[in-house]
Amino acid sequence: MLAVTKLGTDGFATSDNPFALPVRYAQDDPLPAGYASEENREMLEGAGALHAERRGQGSVIPFVDNPVFRAYHKGKQRLVTNAIFFGDDFRNPSLRLD
Repeated sequence: MLAVTKLGTDGFATSDNPFALPVRYAQDDPLPAGYASEENREMLEGAGALHAERRGQGSVIPFVDNPVFRAYHKGKQRLVTNAIFFGDDFRNPSLRLD
């Protein structure tokens, strides 16, 4: 569990690759504090907050929201550090050589 600052209702949709969304909003209630309408809560349930995929020889790791917004939540800063330093350490499971 990781508390994050959320602005808006954007989120990544699920994909065929189960490893593409390593960080998701909670399935049961994605709002730990504050106010959001029931409709907006339903839109965020289980949506991805971070997407990771290989492109060519590198990696693309976009975040839905600013992960270091006002440097308030330290947990998301660790996700940025991991994306920078370990971005090349994962492989697309559909392209593995046996």
